[in-house]
Amino acid sequence: MTWKVRIIGDPRDLDDLHQSFASGAIFIEKNGIHEYYLISDAFQDYTNDIDVSEKASQLISLISGASRLALGGNIPIAQSETVKVKEDGTELVFMHLQETLQVRDSSHLAIIDDEGNVVKEIKPADEVPNWVELGLQHESVAKVFRLYTQSLDWVGLYRIYEVIENDMGGLDALVSNGWAVKSKVKLFKHTSNSPGAIGDGARHGKESSQPPQQPMHLHEARNLVESLISSWLKSKQ
Repeated sequence: MTWKVRIIGDPRDLDDLHQSFASGAIFIEKNGIHEYYLISDAFQDYTNDIDVSEKASQLISLISGASRLALGGNIPIAQSETVKVKEDGTELVFMHLQETLQVRDSSHLAIIDDEGNVVKEIKPADEVPNWVELGLQHESVAKVFRLYTQSLDWVGLYRIYEVIENDMGGLDALVSNGWAVKSKVKLFKHTSNSPGAIGDGARHGKESSQPPQQPMHLHEARNLVESLISSWLKSKQ
C-alpha cells in the first residue's frame, strides 16, 4: 500500500518541483500533463487519509513557501485529493479541494557560451528540497515559509523579519554578518510602523513618531526581506 497526495498550483512551478524532487524521502510524481502527486516516506506509517492529509499539509506549507521564494510565483501550492494505492494497483481516492490551473513562463535559466552551447542550466527549484528539509528541522524556518505564502504586505514582511531577527539574536547580528545595512533596516521598520507614510497598511494605527522623510517603497521592503531570508537559509545549511 502507498499513500500519495495530489498537489495543485501553477503547472510551471509544479513541473520545476517535480524535477527537483526527483528522488528521496520526499518525492513529487508527475502523472499525465498536469497531475502531480506528493509522496513521502512519512505518509506510509499512517492507516487513514486524515492523518496523511495532515502530514501533507505540513509538508506542502513548506514547499509552497520555499517555491515562492525560489521561483517568484504568486500562486500557492495546495493539496487536492489523497490517494491510497493498494497492493493490486487499485486506487481509493479521498477528495479534499478543487483544482485551479494557471500558467506562467519557465523559470529556468541557462549560461551559454559564445558558440551557443549550454554550459550550465540553473534551476531555482533545486533549492527547494534543501529548504523543506531545513523547515522540518527548524520551526523558525517553517514559520517563515508559512508566512511567506501569505500576503507580502508591510505587516507580513515585518512578521517574517521579526522571526529572522529573533532567531539571529538581534539586528546587530544581521548587520555584522553582512546581510543588511542598519540604516536600511531602520527605515524599513520606521516605514512599516508609520500610518503617516503608508496609510492603513501600516502595522500601527497611530503615529508614534514623525513619519520618515523618504519612506521605503514596498518593493524595496520585499527585496530587503527576501535577501535576508536567502542569507539566513544559507547560514543554516
